Amino acid sequence: MKILCLGSSGFVGSVLLNHLRNHSDWEVKGINSLSLDLLNPGSIEKLANQLDEDTILIYSVRATDSKSPWEKLKVDLEMVHNVTDALAQKRVRRCIFFSTFAVYDDSITQLNITEKTNVCPQSLYGVAKFAGECLLAQVAAKKKFPLVILRPCKIYGPGDQNFEYGPGSFLYSALMGKPVRLYGDGLELRDHLFIEDLVQIVRHFVHNDESGVYNLASGISLTYQDTLSIVRRVINKEFEIIHEARTRLQVDQTVDISHLKQAVPELNLTSLEQGICKTFRDMEQRLSREALY
Repeated sequence: MKILCLGSSGFVGSVLLNHLRNHSDWEVKGINSLSLDLLNPGSIEKLANQLDEDTILIYSVRATDSKSPWEKLKVDLEMVHNVTDALAQKRVRRCIFFSTFAVYDDSITQLNITEKTNVCPQSLYGVAKFAGECLLAQVAAKKKFPLVILRPCKIYGPGDQNFEYGPGSFLYSALMGKPVRLYGDGLELRDHLFIEDLVQIVRHFVHNDESGVYNLASGISLTYQDTLSIVRRVINKEFEIIHEARTRLQVDQTVDISHLKQAVPELNLTSLEQGICKTFRDMEQRLSREALY
């Protein structure tokens, strides 16, 4: 048995790779753009040569943020197309594909999002990921291997370097003595998943012969104001908050994770406060190490 992680230099991919290497007796190999350029047509054959019926393929690839949205759409589509072509040549034991929560319509309030909620992506990233779901579903049906599609909400936790809007960016700004930026009044409801919980979920699907679509979330949506209150308690100091004008109407989202809990009954989710505490300790240690150099 072997595990092949595509996108192993990204936040999710690198954390998964390290965990699987430390907690598995199987061969675990990470592949990033330096070791295999998935935009190169020659990568199809190179990847196919590494696949067999004892391989679990984990796809956590996305275009870099340095490109424009349209360029990233093209890149995301080309990469998943080439991986699909490789899978069409070789049957694998299982494929785990990281899609995104952005496949759902985030322009309207939805307070009970399930895997049966209509897919209607409003972003090009969501469009690319849903196209990837469809392509992989076709090759999985043809080659008869299980396909697990994971649709995570925003992920945060130790190891994150992007600091997207939410717990990570709030913590980083406060620790660096910078103002924390809040869009509007910060009262929209959002769910955030701790990286260690995501690892726990992926580990289950690695070791169990299941397939299907699963939303990954904590199941508890809080406002950004609530998140800021937790950050303030955790770091135990005041910080400036700058209110930025909204770029769109306020939209609330809550997620029903009963399907996920049914598939992963051993799932023990981390509260937002616990996750922020762990992220804070990691971020504080990393900033201290960087200050020494």
